[in-house]
Amino acid sequence: MNSHDWHHQVVTSQPTALSPVTVRQFERLDQRDQDEHWTALNRWMVSQPIDCPRVKQISTRLQAEVLRNEYAPRGAKTVIGLSAANGVGKSTLIKRLAHQLYREVVTTTDPTTLPTRTVGNGATVDWIPQVYITLRAASRIQEVNTALLSFLGYPTIGQTRATTTRVVEAIRTHGVRLLILDDAHMLKTTQMDARDVLDYLKYLNTELGELGGTMILVGANLEDSDVYADAQIATRLAPLQLQPHSITHISDRARFQAMLRGVEETFMAHLDTATAGTLTNELAGEIWQRTQGYLGDIHRLITTVILDAFDAGEDTITRERLRAVPLSARAMAAEASLREAAPQRSRRAENKRKSKAASIQPPKAPTKNEAGSTTQDPTTPGPGGEG
Repeated sequence: MNSHDWHHQVVTSQPTALSPVTVRQFERLDQRDQDEHWTALNRWMVSQPIDCPRVKQISTRLQAEVLRNEYAPRGAKTVIGLSAANGVGKSTLIKRLAHQLYREVVTTTDPTTLPTRTVGNGATVDWIPQVYITLRAASRIQEVNTALLSFLGYPTIGQTRATTTRVVEAIRTHGVRLLILDDAHMLKTTQMDARDVLDYLKYLNTELGELGGTMILVGANLEDSDVYADAQIATRLAPLQLQPHSITHISDRARFQAMLRGVEETFMAHLDTATAGTLTNELAGEIWQRTQGYLGDIHRLITTVILDAFDAGEDTITRERLRAVPLSARAMAAEASLREAAPQRSRRAENKRKSKAASIQPPKAPTKNEAGSTTQDPTTPGPGGEG
């Protein structure tokens, strides 16, 4: 990705609001209008993220830290660290927030042309307020410099010291104020490279801070990394953690259901025949077991099942249809383990179940044994059999 790709993505990433069409209204449309609405519904659901209270809380904190860095005295600023397990939604969150901040300062709606700015010598250059790069495995200083220079449109060839200087000058020239390093757990911080890479991050943060900018590190389980363990980085670090929804405690279940309630309000209006609370109450347990509270899998599960039910002409969402949706390999492996580890019925509960089942069985026909007494012959289907 480069600055042109990022600009195009930001400008075109706002999905057009889709007004719900009731099932009855949809069925009255002609075939062409139905096809158009179906296509629009698919695009909208796939592009619309889950906006839960937990995500809102972290987004608010991120915005506050970025604003504080902008207003604070020039120099080394707070480094924001966003850590989460893979699949929880950290990249989706940070991109969504960055897009929002970008649109607040860049007013152009032309996705093909970068905005411009005038620098000290009077020259007009591309204005690139944000840089977003995804790091590759075992990234050292040179790999990070290459990604940054490529994003900004500069040559990437040169010794590490030269490319580092080029990066800093390019950041200053193009007015970069937000630098996002995604997959920061890929930084090579082991053995001989560790000290150099960590010192490089601190230097980059200081140079960016001189411009009132912010560096954000996004990665998987950063709290266990050398980046977080470094004393100088930790001094300026604002660590944030996005976790999957748990259902261990009553308060956890309440938060999970509150999130599902928001999902219902956003998506279920497009399947208006379903009863309110279908996801929040009736199917909440099944949704958690299938996804283990990971937002990415929750989004795929719910949007897919709504679209499938709508397309199949069904009026509600069933447990069977929920179980039929394919999810990530992680989710399905975890689900299989959960079902396998499900506690067995207690002896008392099992005996009660058997007793209840026996009480509703129709009585079988009696037969006479050789002594003339009446017994129950399990092999005789009906009256009239003799022993």
